[in-house]
Amino acid sequence: MTIVIPVFNGSNFLAEAIESALNQTYGNLEILVINDGSDDDGKTEAIVQGFGDSIGYFSKENGGVSTALNVAIEQMSGDYLSWLSHDDLYSPDKVSKQVEALQKLDQPSKYVVYSDYSLFNVDTDVDKRVNLENINPRGFRCRLLINSDIHGCTMLIPRDAFRICGLFNPELKATQDYDMWFRLGAKYTFVHVPENLVTGRVQSEQLGTRIPWRVSENIRLRKQWIDQIERNEVMAFTGKSERLSFAEIGQALAKRRYFSLSAKCVERSFASSAGLKLREVPRIAACLASGYSYGAAVSVYRVIKGLI
Repeated sequence: MTIVIPVFNGSNFLAEAIESALNQTYGNLEILVINDGSDDDGKTEAIVQGFGDSIGYFSKENGGVSTALNVAIEQMSGDYLSWLSHDDLYSPDKVSKQVEALQKLDQPSKYVVYSDYSLFNVDTDVDKRVNLENINPRGFRCRLLINSDIHGCTMLIPRDAFRICGLFNPELKATQDYDMWFRLGAKYTFVHVPENLVTGRVQSEQLGTRIPWRVSENIRLRKQWIDQIERNEVMAFTGKSERLSFAEIGQALAKRRYFSLSAKCVERSFASSAGLKLREVPRIAACLASGYSYGAAVSVYRVIKGLI
């Protein structure tokens, strides 16, 4: 089992993150810190060196979190990877709880486990518990499409998954984690452990909040997903027909004001509507022509539902 801590200029919280890794009740652990070219006058490196031989340490030129994680994947010796951001914390039983969950499954190497978590806002001192909704695991990729509340540091991932599905994409600066989860979801089953096992810090200085193109990157990635999601996944997610499932997901995306994504879901809903009656086309076109909005998405959903 390997805990990986990628870090860039992390002298403020890194020591606490390392201690939370060292304090795990699960015994057979390897801890790797990957210094992604910190330019903080050696503060990050000094913190790591203070822990001596209890952790492994690698330093590289700055290339982003994806490149740091990829170095860790290449260097790790454990059968599973657990990612810990340098400013987040694990509960002492994080790894042991998830290993216990895996051991209850047939062929545990075919699963990824994830859990609930808390978010602590450093700027406001507010702690928020995030309890994730249980879903049909076969619909996990549809859940990723609609929501952005899965925390990557709650996961336990088989090392072989990266050999099968590929490494993190260094060209993605804001969505490299969700891109990875989506790719893993095509080959592995994601299982939810309904316990709070991670505390994530939220602060105004986090890299993700400073990336100006993160919204466009997010939308571009999810447009690709809509084409890649298979009919059995979307039907497992909603429990409805393919046609109605895509319309329902489009409605949910419109409610979040992702109108271009919503419209693309409606296109897939139409594409699956081989029996669509010609007389209904003007009604559907009128909804779209009125200007795509949440109201239009609801109208389209009702039209499609009426055709079933």
